[in-house]
Amino acid sequence: MKRIFTVLALVATLVFTSVAANAANCWETQPAQSAVAAEPASNVWGFYIAPKIGITFQQQDDVRGALTQSWRHGYTNQFNTGLSVGYNFRPKYDLPFRLEVEWLYTGNTKINLDRTSVDFDSNTVFFNAAYDFDTVPYVKPYITAGLGANWFSGVHRATTFAWNAGGGVYIPVCDNFGVDLSARYVDLGRIEKRHTKAEIRGIDTQLAFRFTF
Repeated sequence: MKRIFTVLALVATLVFTSVAANAANCWETQPAQSAVAAEPASNVWGFYIAPKIGITFQQQDDVRGALTQSWRHGYTNQFNTGLSVGYNFRPKYDLPFRLEVEWLYTGNTKINLDRTSVDFDSNTVFFNAAYDFDTVPYVKPYITAGLGANWFSGVHRATTFAWNAGGGVYIPVCDNFGVDLSARYVDLGRIEKRHTKAEIRGIDTQLAFRFTF
């Protein structure tokens, strides 16, 4: 667990250092346009990269063991971190769509059932599509959904089908940089270890920093 927190702290430090440097450069080069950066400049192609950190409010449903046939675990809170690489069709084609590939790591989780402790974490790859709304001048609301695969560590059934759906708000800082706040429902499928089985679902809340090229 300490190693996980160390990695997350390092990722957060690198992200915020990069964000601070990029934001400072935006404000120096475009002081009059920092608040009116809703539309990307013509020299922006639309490719973007978005490191992210957040919290997953995880729910473990239909937990089954050798003695207990059905039990609802409730919610646990886990840190998550990840990276998205995608393409925005707005700059070059004036279309409000984005496609992206996302990697997401969700921290260590424990299930206690029938005197058995199951520890696992997960790595997920999503293929996401998003629709951006341009109805508000200084922010860009959007909806998103995705399909993918999830890999649980330390369990028998390691690979599962995963999907997500949700939305968020993108706040442009300058032509090629902005802050992304999102929340979504995520279903990671069923884990199995010895006699313990459980459905892993939850709500991901994330803070991302989108760099567009």
